[in-house]
Amino acid sequence: MRDLYPTRTASREFKFIDRVDPVVYGTPGALTQYQRDAYSAVGYTLIQGLLNREELDALVDVADGMFWDHDGDCHVVTEPDSDIVRSVFGIHGQPPFRELAGNRKLNAIAREICGGDAYVHQSRINFKSPMQSTGWTWHSDFETWHAEDGMPRMRCFSAMICIDANTHYNGPLMVIPGSHKTFLSCPGETPDANHVQHLAAQVVGVPDAASMETMLTNAGGAIDIITAKAGDVLLFDCNLMHGSGSNVSPWRRANLTFVFNAVENALVEPFCGRQHRPAHVASKPSMMKAGVK
Repeated sequence: MRDLYPTRTASREFKFIDRVDPVVYGTPGALTQYQRDAYSAVGYTLIQGLLNREELDALVDVADGMFWDHDGDCHVVTEPDSDIVRSVFGIHGQPPFRELAGNRKLNAIAREICGGDAYVHQSRINFKSPMQSTGWTWHSDFETWHAEDGMPRMRCFSAMICIDANTHYNGPLMVIPGSHKTFLSCPGETPDANHVQHLAAQVVGVPDAASMETMLTNAGGAIDIITAKAGDVLLFDCNLMHGSGSNVSPWRRANLTFVFNAVENALVEPFCGRQHRPAHVASKPSMMKAGVK
């Protein structure tokens, strides 16, 4: 298969590659015209109030349990310098997350953006504990999913459901609007079992200062800070450059993310030449197809 987005090659330079894939593949329907236009233009859109209070409380209860009771769970990632939980992966096969992954609204959106049936490529809860948790460096998810999971094309997106309020103070997501239209090819060989290091603190596949400056110049110098209420969902493109800072507030920030990938965009061999990452990080269509509970 031809590699349309080569990265982590022998080159020692960062390189910008024009995106050749659509941003939205399907016909209008699930998204409003404003949401669809915003998603296409800047790479993200916010949907308010996806979950009601009862649904949200059920998620909070289970998320709290995952945070505190995780001894020996290989799906848990802790902070780089402590045993504080940073992320829990591979959660879409168990209630209440399984039912939420089959949410009619989310699945209709997945079919619209992906242009057909989709499945959950990855699911996780990211926690930022009050005044303790570190952030995530700038990155494009697709760069990793392409290199390490063998995702061929940009036919994938993330639905980030806010379990807690995301404020200016508790380490909210930051994005570079419009950066999804260009792929950043990154230098550096992928280490064996890179996911162990990567999930705690990403080192390869991240932009340098010069590349960041170029992307920000193209975006008119803009970094958008995403604030949202608990129960809101942020939809963002797989190639949108994003990151977040540390939580310096006394309030937790927990977000649940489902990554929907088109069934027709099935994974092939990783383009970095390494073995596939484990299933709890990169699942296959047979594990969960959108619309099937």
